[in-house]
This record gives sequence, structure tokens and C-alpha cells, in this order.
Amino acid sequence: MQVVVTGVGPDGRSTVVDRRDLAVPDGAPPLGSLAMWQSATWPPPVPPLPPDPGPSRDVRVTEGQAGWRFVWFAADSRVDDHWTDTVDFDTILAGSVTLVLQDGAVDLAPGDMVVMAGVVHAWHAGPAGCLLGSVLVGVSPR
Repeated sequence: MQVVVTGVGPDGRSTVVDRRDLAVPDGAPPLGSLAMWQSATWPPPVPPLPPDPGPSRDVRVTEGQAGWRFVWFAADSRVDDHWTDTVDFDTILAGSVTLVLQDGAVDLAPGDMVVMAGVVHAWHAGPAGCLLGSVLVGVSPR
């Protein structure tokens, strides 16, 4: 499993700001936890948008609200560049998908997790499509 955290780079474009493998350590106690990501503020912060970010997507989760949903992509489908006023916590449940950011792409498989911090992004589903679970936290409109 991998954890991918998005943000913006020095050039203002969406990018991966943290990417690491995640596994239960050998010899772990019967009950434990691993921190994947944590915000120091509520709601979680989002970076400013670039000058021409493209269209926003209305996910019907507004500032101060939270939502939890399944998202599915048909085989080989594409969702073009977009952004939302949310911080999304996505977990790939089945299939595969490529997360396309402004400065590159990340291939994701079952068990991988993404913190999508309101940045410009696109999705390209794999040959079997993709199912992901997503928790969305609404932030101030930008």
C-alpha cells in the first residue's frame, strides 16, 4: 500500500508532496495504528489555485460539511482536469486508476490511499475500471 499526499509545488502546479509505502510493521502489537496524514487545523488547509485551474466539480459537500461515498470509474474511462473545494481522503478498493496531477502521474492499486488537497487533477481508470471509497471534507470556497 502507498499513501500519496497532493499539494502544490514551488511553481504553483499540483504535485505529490509526500509519497510513502505503508505496511504493518513486523512484530506489531495486537492492536495499533499508523498515522497516514494529519491536519493541524480544521478544516484541513488547501493550497491556492493556479491562475487558470480549469473547471471545478460540484461534489455537493460545502464548507463545514463532510461526506463519504463510493466512486466508480468504468474500464479505461477518463475524468478530465478539475478541482473541488474539498479535501478528499481516497482509498482504492478495486481495480486501478492513474491520478494525473499537473506535474506528473501516479498509478494506484487496491489499498493505496490519496489525500487530495483541493488541487487540479484528473483520473484515468485502468482496464478493469476502479472503485474507490472517498471521504470529503468541505473547505472555504476559493
